Amino acid sequence: MNVKQAKQAGMIGAVAVALVAMLALAGARATDPEPTLATALVPAACTVQVAGAIPIQTEPVVIKASHSEPIEGEPTALFPVESGIEVVSAVPVEAEPLTVSLTLRTAQAQAGDWDLTIAGTNGGECRGKVKVQAGSDVPN
Repeated sequence: MNVKQAKQAGMIGAVAVALVAMLALAGARATDPEPTLATALVPAACTVQVAGAIPIQTEPVVIKASHSEPIEGEPTALFPVESGIEVVSAVPVEAEPLTVSLTLRTAQAQAGDWDLTIAGTNGGECRGKVKVQAGSDVPN
């Protein structure tokens, strides 16, 4: 092999290495797609949190529920019918933004983990889980 052939072989090897690197990079992009504008515009889900468990008792229960995003209009609160929880009122807490005071009737509630949805009358919806447990004054 003369000098000219050695240089050509070296260049061919360098081109081959570059081509393999480009193909590897293209393969990595195909398996890890970049976020599109549509996925970037999807807001994170709004969540609801309630501190502690909700007791089952004969007297109405007042709890505070915090939501992670603003809701528009007057708040409403919803529990699944099978939970047995009745919402008496849902009122924004003026001194605590993103917080709603809920008055609940729980005498007929079922113990367990239940979905809670807080929605605004003009838009916005936040979801979370609450724990309901038997209280000491529940009639047998």
